[in-house]
Amino acid sequence: MAKKIYFLFATPPLQSYLNRYCIDYFDEKGWETHIVDLSYLVNPIAFKTITTGLIADSKREVFYSKREYKRYVKAAGTNAIFVFTSDFYLDTFFIHRYIGANQKYGYLNRLDNNPEPEAADASARVNRLFSNFSVKRLMNSVFIRVPRKIWNIKPASFVVLGGMANESNYINLCYTDANTVIKHIHSLDYDRYLQVKDNSERMVKEPYCVFIDQFLPYHPDGIAAGMDYNAQRYYSELAECFSRIEKATGKKVVIAAHPRSDYGQHSDVLRNYTIFRFKTAELIKDADFVLAHFSTSISLAVAFNKPVVLLSGDDINQNTVPRKCVEKYAELLDLPIWNLSRQMDMDQIPIKINAGAYKAYMHEYMKPQTGEDICDKPFKTRLYELVSEL
Repeated sequence: MAKKIYFLFATPPLQSYLNRYCIDYFDEKGWETHIVDLSYLVNPIAFKTITTGLIADSKREVFYSKREYKRYVKAAGTNAIFVFTSDFYLDTFFIHRYIGANQKYGYLNRLDNNPEPEAADASARVNRLFSNFSVKRLMNSVFIRVPRKIWNIKPASFVVLGGMANESNYINLCYTDANTVIKHIHSLDYDRYLQVKDNSERMVKEPYCVFIDQFLPYHPDGIAAGMDYNAQRYYSELAECFSRIEKATGKKVVIAAHPRSDYGQHSDVLRNYTIFRFKTAELIKDADFVLAHFSTSISLAVAFNKPVVLLSGDDINQNTVPRKCVEKYAELLDLPIWNLSRQMDMDQIPIKINAGAYKAYMHEYMKPQTGEDICDKPFKTRLYELVSEL
């Protein structure tokens, strides 16, 4: 009997996830793979707004009721392994609750280890609570503070992490016990680095720099979190910045679009620039330098040893968490921050790299530099070995 593995997604699963979460690899190994889309139940905003680049309907199973999902999990049987790609919180409680006592599951929810901004002081937390208040946020806040033993849920068999930083915080976002295997495998960004580092083909022939897009004004996660961006001002300031960079350096600016972006629906922005989707690693590999806000793909710039300029601005700075994320990257990697809403100093180009900061970041957030996890064996191979032993 073929082993069965179920990949559970709280947002609409993109075509790129077949590689990202090693689904294709388990297919190649003869496993019966299932792609489970729970976004309608967990993240309805994402379900409505993310409509392009998705895994084909014929390959994913979409659920519109918790009762339907419960029956589905039960029918999977005892030789099934479930892989959760989201955290344990109120909206995903039902995903965990229906796992049977004789079934196994694990987490691939924190594979891109991100720098965490410093905790806000008490007054800032209170202000944020009331400015973004909703009953749902309050309920989630209470839920995560309830002692977990009362839920009577089967703990995870494994948790996979990338890098060493934030280990305890990330484990707390999962439902675990003393028997849960905590496995450090390098981050998915590092895996993408390994996949493309020896590729000699360039995406862009002439010298260029790349902007790592985050689709900030329209990203469903930002909208759900109450982030406030003036789209017209934001994209206007970006275009002005790119124009000045091209004039000052003679290098073309290209856009590495966020995987969940849909610039077909927003064709009025960035229309003078070449936009690539699902090619971030390839673009960073051959770029002369990188422009970014606080994208996790900054890790790829570190892996490829590329200079980075962080872009902030009034829209980002008025949102506490994004502003602190930009500041955290600047602190960890010793990077300059340009304010899009102010005059920028083009004399800082070319940007220098702090080699020591890059090396420390690599160890903490991408790939442990000591111990058993130092090997460069592909992520898919190590994940397959881990799951096959369950």
